[in-house]
Amino acid sequence: MKITDQLAIENAVLKHAVKLHPFNNRQVVLALSTDYACMLDFDDETGQLDASSVTRALKSLAVEEPNLFYTPEAAKDLDEDNLKGTAPGGSLPSYSTLKSKEQRMVTDALERMGIKRQTEKGGE
Repeated sequence: MKITDQLAIENAVLKHAVKLHPFNNRQVVLALSTDYACMLDFDDETGQLDASSVTRALKSLAVEEPNLFYTPEAAKDLDEDNLKGTAPGGSLPSYSTLKSKEQRMVTDALERMGIKRQTEKGGE
């Protein structure tokens, strides 16, 4: 197996096995790259690992070797069609969310100091 294939499997485990809570990601990668490698499909043109094949392999792995996961019963909830997962740690909030949160914090701080923010209609 090529190193790029191994890295692709490691990335897939990090993204898709989160719901199963593996005891050790490395053991899951090892199992997928050896015993369950026949279930993994790579795109011929791009060389990318097919996400639905990873899900099928993880489901099968959870059934056959449940000792690798804290919650192997969560495998039935893995969705083969919707695999737009995020990397561990999630994603960053949008800029507008950060801006409005910052505005709320500034307004709260000013009110605590006794300074009231002026409204657009020319209030206090």
